[in-house]
Amino acid sequence: MHLPTYSSGTGQIYFGDGSYPGNANGLRDLAKEVDVIAHEFTHAVIDEYHPGMFGSEGAALHEGYADYFACSLLDEPDLGEYVVPAPEKVGMIRSCDNDLKYSQTSAEPHNRGQAWAGACWHLRKQLGKEVADFLIFGSMLVLGTTSPTFKYAKDMLLLIDQYWCGSEYKAVIKRIFETEREIPV
Repeated sequence: MHLPTYSSGTGQIYFGDGSYPGNANGLRDLAKEVDVIAHEFTHAVIDEYHPGMFGSEGAALHEGYADYFACSLLDEPDLGEYVVPAPEKVGMIRSCDNDLKYSQTSAEPHNRGQAWAGACWHLRKQLGKEVADFLIFGSMLVLGTTSPTFKYAKDMLLLIDQYWCGSEYKAVIKRIFETEREIPV
Protein backbone atom coordinates (compact mmCIF):
# COMPACT_ATOMS: atom_id res chain seq x y z
CA MET A 1 0.00 0.00 0.00
CA HIS A 2 1.25 3.47 -0.87
CA LEU A 3 1.15 5.77 2.13
CA PRO A 4 -0.22 8.29 2.87
CA THR A 5 -3.61 7.20 1.73
CA TYR A 6 -7.12 8.39 2.51
CA SER A 7 -9.69 5.77 3.52
CA SER A 8 -13.31 6.62 2.80
CA GLY A 9 -14.29 3.78 5.11
CA THR A 10 -12.73 5.39 8.18
CA GLY A 11 -12.53 9.01 7.03
CA GLN A 12 -8.84 9.07 7.97
CA ILE A 13 -5.54 9.66 6.23
CA TYR A 14 -2.99 6.99 7.05
CA PHE A 15 0.73 7.72 7.15
CA GLY A 16 3.48 5.15 7.08
CA ASP A 17 6.71 4.09 5.57
CA GLY A 18 6.40 3.27 1.89
CA SER A 19 9.95 4.44 1.48
CA TYR A 20 12.54 3.95 -1.20
CA PRO A 21 14.50 1.71 -1.75
CA GLY A 22 12.37 -0.81 0.17
CA ASN A 23 9.27 0.10 -1.84
CA ALA A 24 8.88 -2.27 -4.77
CA ASN A 25 7.65 0.64 -6.91
CA GLY A 26 10.84 2.56 -6.24
CA LEU A 27 9.21 5.62 -4.70
CA ARG A 28 10.48 7.54 -1.72
CA ASP A 29 8.22 7.92 1.33
CA LEU A 30 5.06 9.66 0.09
CA ALA A 31 4.32 10.94 3.61
CA LYS A 32 7.24 13.35 3.19
CA GLU A 33 5.73 15.01 0.10
CA VAL A 34 3.43 17.92 0.97
CA ASP A 35 1.56 17.87 -2.33
CA VAL A 36 0.77 14.16 -1.90
CA ILE A 37 -0.59 14.91 1.58
CA ALA A 38 -2.67 17.81 0.18
CA HIS A 39 -3.94 15.44 -2.53
CA GLU A 40 -5.10 12.92 0.09
CA PHE A 41 -6.64 15.70 2.21
CA THR A 42 -8.63 16.83 -0.84
CA HIS A 43 -10.01 13.29 -1.13
CA ALA A 44 -11.23 13.67 2.47
CA VAL A 45 -12.90 17.01 1.65
CA ILE A 46 -14.60 15.58 -1.45
CA ASP A 47 -15.76 12.57 0.53
CA GLU A 48 -17.24 14.85 3.20
CA TYR A 49 -19.47 16.49 0.60
CA HIS A 50 -20.03 13.43 -1.61
CA PRO A 51 -19.61 10.23 0.41
CA GLY A 52 -19.48 7.17 -1.78
CA MET A 53 -18.77 9.02 -5.04
CA PHE A 54 -18.13 6.14 -7.42
CA GLY A 55 -18.25 4.96 -11.00
CA SER A 56 -15.27 5.11 -13.31
CA GLU A 57 -15.76 8.81 -14.03
CA GLY A 58 -16.64 9.64 -10.41
CA ALA A 59 -13.38 8.04 -9.28
CA ALA A 60 -11.47 9.89 -12.03
CA LEU A 61 -13.03 13.21 -11.00
CA HIS A 62 -12.06 12.44 -7.39
CA GLU A 63 -8.44 12.05 -8.55
CA GLY A 64 -8.54 15.05 -10.89
CA TYR A 65 -9.94 17.40 -8.24
CA ALA A 66 -7.42 16.07 -5.68
CA ASP A 67 -4.50 16.64 -8.06
CA TYR A 68 -5.72 20.10 -9.03
CA PHE A 69 -6.31 21.42 -5.51
CA ALA A 70 -3.03 20.00 -4.16
CA CYS A 71 -1.15 21.75 -6.96
CA SER A 72 -3.18 24.96 -6.74
CA LEU A 73 -2.56 25.16 -3.00
CA LEU A 74 1.19 24.95 -3.59
CA ASP A 75 1.02 27.17 -6.70
CA GLU A 76 2.87 24.72 -8.94
CA PRO A 77 1.53 22.09 -11.34
CA ASP A 78 3.72 19.09 -10.52
CA LEU A 79 2.74 16.43 -8.00
CA GLY A 80 5.29 14.22 -6.27
CA GLU A 81 8.70 15.50 -7.34
CA TYR A 82 10.34 14.34 -4.09
CA VAL A 83 8.98 10.81 -4.20
CA VAL A 84 10.40 10.02 -7.64
CA PRO A 85 14.08 9.47 -6.81
CA ALA A 86 16.74 10.98 -9.03
CA PRO A 87 18.98 10.04 -10.71
CA GLU A 88 17.21 6.67 -11.01
CA LYS A 89 14.01 8.33 -12.21
CA VAL A 90 13.45 11.87 -13.35
CA GLY A 91 10.17 13.67 -13.06
CA MET A 92 7.14 13.52 -10.87
CA ILE A 93 4.10 11.35 -10.24
CA ARG A 94 1.72 13.52 -12.31
CA SER A 95 1.47 17.06 -13.63
CA CYS A 96 -1.61 19.25 -13.93
CA ASP A 97 0.15 21.23 -16.64
CA ASN A 98 -0.74 18.79 -19.40
CA ASP A 99 -2.67 18.75 -22.66
CA LEU A 100 -4.40 15.39 -22.23
CA LYS A 101 -7.72 15.00 -23.94
CA TYR A 102 -10.50 12.93 -22.40
CA SER A 103 -10.33 10.48 -25.32
CA GLN A 104 -6.57 9.94 -24.82
CA THR A 105 -6.96 8.55 -21.31
CA SER A 106 -7.80 5.10 -20.06
CA ALA A 107 -10.62 4.45 -17.62
CA GLU A 108 -8.06 4.04 -14.80
CA PRO A 109 -9.01 6.86 -12.35
CA HIS A 110 -5.55 8.43 -11.94
CA ASN A 111 -5.01 8.44 -15.71
CA ARG A 112 -8.44 9.80 -16.66
CA GLY A 113 -8.29 12.26 -13.74
CA GLN A 114 -5.25 13.86 -15.36
CA ALA A 115 -7.47 15.14 -18.19
CA TRP A 116 -9.76 16.83 -15.63
CA ALA A 117 -6.85 18.21 -13.59
CA GLY A 118 -5.20 19.48 -16.78
CA ALA A 119 -8.37 21.26 -17.90
CA CYS A 120 -8.74 22.80 -14.44
CA TRP A 121 -5.07 23.92 -14.44
CA HIS A 122 -5.50 25.45 -17.90
CA LEU A 123 -8.58 27.31 -16.62
CA ARG A 124 -6.44 28.57 -13.72
CA LYS A 125 -3.79 29.81 -16.16
CA GLN A 126 -6.49 31.65 -18.13
CA LEU A 127 -8.53 33.12 -15.27
CA GLY A 128 -6.13 33.24 -12.33
CA LYS A 129 -6.01 31.17 -9.16
CA GLU A 130 -8.80 32.90 -7.22
CA VAL A 131 -11.43 32.76 -9.96
CA ALA A 132 -10.54 29.23 -11.09
CA ASP A 133 -10.44 27.84 -7.54
CA PHE A 134 -13.82 29.45 -6.80
CA LEU A 135 -15.45 28.01 -9.92
CA ILE A 136 -13.86 24.57 -9.63
CA PHE A 137 -14.53 24.17 -5.91
CA GLY A 138 -18.09 25.39 -6.40
CA SER A 139 -18.65 22.88 -9.19
CA MET A 140 -17.35 20.10 -6.97
CA LEU A 141 -19.69 21.11 -4.15
CA VAL A 142 -22.83 20.97 -6.29
CA LEU A 143 -22.15 17.68 -8.08
CA GLY A 144 -25.18 16.21 -6.32
CA THR A 145 -24.76 12.63 -7.49
CA THR A 146 -22.71 9.66 -6.36
CA SER A 147 -21.78 8.74 -9.92
CA PRO A 148 -20.93 12.00 -11.76
CA THR A 149 -19.64 12.07 -15.31
CA PHE A 150 -17.11 14.48 -16.76
CA LYS A 151 -19.93 16.05 -18.78
CA TYR A 152 -22.01 16.57 -15.64
CA ALA A 153 -19.04 18.05 -13.71
CA LYS A 154 -18.33 20.42 -16.61
CA ASP A 155 -22.00 21.40 -16.67
CA MET A 156 -21.83 22.16 -12.93
CA LEU A 157 -18.79 24.36 -13.61
CA LEU A 158 -20.88 26.27 -16.15
CA LEU A 159 -23.74 26.46 -13.63
CA ILE A 160 -21.50 28.00 -10.94
CA ASP A 161 -20.25 30.49 -13.53
CA GLN A 162 -23.84 31.32 -14.54
CA TYR A 163 -25.17 31.85 -11.01
CA TRP A 164 -22.17 33.51 -9.39
CA CYS A 165 -20.43 35.23 -12.30
CA GLY A 166 -23.22 35.97 -14.77
CA SER A 167 -21.72 33.52 -17.32
CA GLU A 168 -18.68 35.77 -17.64
CA TYR A 169 -16.37 32.78 -18.13
CA LYS A 170 -18.70 30.54 -20.17
CA ALA A 171 -16.79 30.87 -23.44
CA VAL A 172 -13.43 30.12 -21.78
CA ILE A 173 -14.84 27.11 -19.88
CA LYS A 174 -16.47 25.68 -23.01
CA ARG A 175 -13.32 26.21 -25.11
CA ILE A 176 -11.02 24.53 -22.57
CA PHE A 177 -13.26 21.69 -21.41
CA GLU A 178 -15.23 20.90 -24.58
CA THR A 179 -13.04 21.95 -27.50
CA GLU A 180 -9.48 21.51 -26.20
CA ARG A 181 -10.04 18.59 -23.77
CA GLU A 182 -12.92 16.97 -25.68
CA ILE A 183 -15.01 16.48 -22.55
CA PRO A 184 -18.43 15.35 -23.80
CA VAL A 185 -20.94 18.07 -24.58
